[in-house]
Amino acid sequence: MAALSVATTTVGGDGGGEAPASPHHVFSPRQRGGVVWLVSWAAMFSGLSANIYFPALEEVAKDMHVTYSTVLSSITIFLVLQGVSPSFWGPLSDVYGRRVIFVGTFACYVLANLGLLLSRSFPVLLFFRALQATGAATTIAISCGVITDISTSTTRGGYMGKNQMIRTTAQALGPAIGGALTLKTGYHNIFALLLAMGLGTLLLILIFLPETHRCIAGNGSVPLHGPHKPWVYSLRGQPHADASAERTPRPRLRPAAFLAPLRMLGQPTFAVSLFVGAYVFAVQSVALAVAARMLRLRYGYNVLEIGLCFLPNGLGCMIASLLHGQLLDTAFRAHEATYRAHHKLPLTIPITPTSAPSFPFERARLSIAPLILLSFALATGLYGFAFRGPLYWVLVCSFVMGAAQAMMLTVTGTLLVDVAPEEAASATAANNLARCALGAVATAVAERFVERLGIAGAFGTLAGGVVAVTPLLGVVWRWGPGWRVQRARRRERRREVEEGKRGVRSRADSGVSRVDVRDGEGEVVVEPKTEGEVVVETRREV
Repeated sequence: MAALSVATTTVGGDGGGEAPASPHHVFSPRQRGGVVWLVSWAAMFSGLSANIYFPALEEVAKDMHVTYSTVLSSITIFLVLQGVSPSFWGPLSDVYGRRVIFVGTFACYVLANLGLLLSRSFPVLLFFRALQATGAATTIAISCGVITDISTSTTRGGYMGKNQMIRTTAQALGPAIGGALTLKTGYHNIFALLLAMGLGTLLLILIFLPETHRCIAGNGSVPLHGPHKPWVYSLRGQPHADASAERTPRPRLRPAAFLAPLRMLGQPTFAVSLFVGAYVFAVQSVALAVAARMLRLRYGYNVLEIGLCFLPNGLGCMIASLLHGQLLDTAFRAHEATYRAHHKLPLTIPITPTSAPSFPFERARLSIAPLILLSFALATGLYGFAFRGPLYWVLVCSFVMGAAQAMMLTVTGTLLVDVAPEEAASATAANNLARCALGAVATAVAERFVERLGIAGAFGTLAGGVVAVTPLLGVVWRWGPGWRVQRARRRERRREVEEGKRGVRSRADSGVSRVDVRDGEGEVVVEPKTEGEVVVETRREV
């Protein structure tokens, strides 16, 4: 019988001879903040392009000689492409980098606005609205990918809140700006404004935005070249550049990568979280789609006054996004402190799904979600009745709906990139796909839905739906951590098969509880000993 040779290696832990860990990212807090503001400004064009158009719907219908219901199809097609296009661009950014895709999609957006400015028939307008959505919508997914690249879970909630706040500020001001332009100069100047702003933002991206994807830039110290290098680095050099810096392996682009958002929708945690967030977004879409006509019929307002009535909704989104991001970080730090004390995990090890697979990400993010949903349900139910009374009741309900909807988007968006940081852009693309698909359907039927049930009955029914979906979050709270660990195990095993690696692999940051690898020459068992420490045992026949 052959003898068995066993070698044991301990990796990680608190060994005295271990080199200090490199920072998650070399950017200073000020530099990270600047990057977050720039990508969030770019991401705002998705919501701005949608909302700035709402007060002009009646004018577009008159100018193009089509019905109001037909004009609503331009919103539906925008939402469809807003949901679908990140599924294409997101995986590309996960392979080729954020900056390259940012530039490409923004160039597409600028061309679309030029086409809209020159359009004089509804089919042409519809085509360029689709192209506009294709370019603008992806910026949200890529901006979230950038934030994930440069932040840890401890600070990510605040950054995501700022991202949401900037985007929702544009959504708040968009209808008022669109109403003023439509009233004073005609709705075509809406697209002239977006064209000018888009060109300016594209220039800012080219000058200042560095590549952040960790497979290209590492933690920000890998020297950048070619299209990944911002123009400003050519003038003053790249700070913190280190030719010996490590980067994560670059994934290969496979056709299956474009189906990654759909695969995520098939995973329980993603499916449940995204459905709840998408339903809230769909209700909000119905409210915005019917608001312009209801305000004109009930109160006799012109397009500027209608645009101003959208401000409370956007203001609620803006305030809630900023404050709730800070609340998310505070809740996360409380859970983190408890977890580190219980597991004796040093501060030098960041909390990630791989370094801390048993950390309750789901509970840290979802702790106040039920209260948010119930507030949204109450405001939605009252919204329909508010049109029977003074305008201020409509505005109050609209404010609360906007605030609650923004909070839920921040919660679900942050949770998704927490549990899948290696696929941040694809996770955000899945988020966009779910909410925009449901929002497109809701917008398409909004007019007939309200006509059949009445404004009060329609929004009462939608509010009941919000109450009905709220308990679904308890499913993620209870079983989400287990699903996440199972997903990590499948991912690690799939990665080993794809890479075809042989022999001992040290995986101190793996979330896998135990992996057996057989390569024909022996057996390797990788099993964690303590948090941050892995025992690698190699058994070979001799």
